[in-house]
Amino acid sequence: MYRRGLPLEDMEFFQFHPTGIWRMGILLTEGARGEGGILRNKDGERFMEKYAPVMKDLASRDVVSRSIYTEIREGRGCGPEGDHVYLDLTHLPPEQLDAKLPDITEFARTYLGIEPYTDPIPIQPTAHYAMGGIPTNVEGEVLTDNTTVVPGLYAAGEVACVSVHGANRLGTNSLLDINVFGRRAGIAAAEYSQKASYVELPENPAQQVIDQVEHLRNSTGTERVAVLRRELQECMDANVMVFRTEQTIKTAVEKIAELRELPQRLDPGQGPPVQHGPPRGHRAGQPARPRRGHGGLGARPQGVPRRSLPRGLPEPRRRQLHAPHHGVPRGRRRRHRVHPSRLQAGRPDPLPADGA
Repeated sequence: MYRRGLPLEDMEFFQFHPTGIWRMGILLTEGARGEGGILRNKDGERFMEKYAPVMKDLASRDVVSRSIYTEIREGRGCGPEGDHVYLDLTHLPPEQLDAKLPDITEFARTYLGIEPYTDPIPIQPTAHYAMGGIPTNVEGEVLTDNTTVVPGLYAAGEVACVSVHGANRLGTNSLLDINVFGRRAGIAAAEYSQKASYVELPENPAQQVIDQVEHLRNSTGTERVAVLRRELQECMDANVMVFRTEQTIKTAVEKIAELRELPQRLDPGQGPPVQHGPPRGHRAGQPARPRRGHGGLGARPQGVPRRSLPRGLPEPRRRQLHAPHHGVPRGRRRRHRVHPSRLQAGRPDPLPADGA
């Protein structure tokens, strides 16, 4: 929309989710803190007790996000660069993590190469929901100014700015975007389509996108995409994140204008590797903790599904976790039953043991 000359509104208003994986932006559910997860700084302090003495780690997203960045800005962040804090789940029983937070444990192993049973997870607030976007009226029609409508163009949901959020999103406002304004936009678009005149497509409607992709593929410049992306991310993190002022936003605008000129000199080759987290097996400076074992894959509580073999772990750790499967015949690792109605020509169509 912006490239086509349409305005954007309130783009500086973003809601931040407090627990995103460090430098990756993958969200870790607030259910982790609901189950008893604790946010800690580099000194191991449960710092949310200072900022929200009653709610502590269960405070609202904006409070927790500001608290995390206060810790980082005051020098109590974790890691060599002091740019994150820890989500500590190590005091929770492994069977509870497997039953209630399987995605989080798998994310930690896959993307960070750490074991959440024994290692805290590096996190930082992550941009989650845009309050701003394409300006529309209450019918979802896109506006070029306060009153002028773009005929036949509608926007709804997070991409649109109906201005029902203010500067911070309430928990159910996404439903308001969908069920109220999304519905109104859909009805208005359907009514418009019934009376709108047919418009011929240009001769090559996709040519602009093709040209952009081909430019990236065939450029012979010296700039690397990975480097540009990292510089942009660092600029936005530093200037337009949880804490921002008029001056920091101006600094970001100047930096973005500078970076915008660089893609004209892109090198299509492989950019330098960008590390998005600690090296595999890295304990991120944490003191040694007593290990709890692998959590009993072979003796898990009844009703708790067996989790998949973790990826991204050091080989000795992988062998340890895989040990309970040794000696089990391959045909017994995944049991199936056959439903009589699905027998075809003498060949059973297997169903999972739970009948799903």
